[in-house]
Amino acid sequence: MKNEKWDALCERLESQYPELNRYREKLEGEHAGSQEVLEFLGPVGQMRVVRVSKPMVESVDHHYSHRQGDTAKDKYNFSDTELTHKVHVYKEVDGEWEEMSGSHLNM
Repeated sequence: MKNEKWDALCERLESQYPELNRYREKLEGEHAGSQEVLEFLGPVGQMRVVRVSKPMVESVDHHYSHRQGDTAKDKYNFSDTELTHKVHVYKEVDGEWEEMSGSHLNM
């Protein structure tokens, strides 16, 4: 989801749900990125919208070995400037977050 569309979604949710809790988290790992989280009480109960931003994979180098018992290795080359974004929507069911389709938010 592009930045403009994400910002529009955040503004719409903030106007509809004034008790919305918005925060950002760093993800663990070398190329993990970050995530922005919106939590609110929505039409199906407690909901969470998460936008995960990670460095874009520019290319993959495949290293094959023809020796018996040795495995192939893949080396991922990540961009220093470009990011990819994914949006996940969750609802709370019995204290656990269950992923659902984004159609509930008219994304």
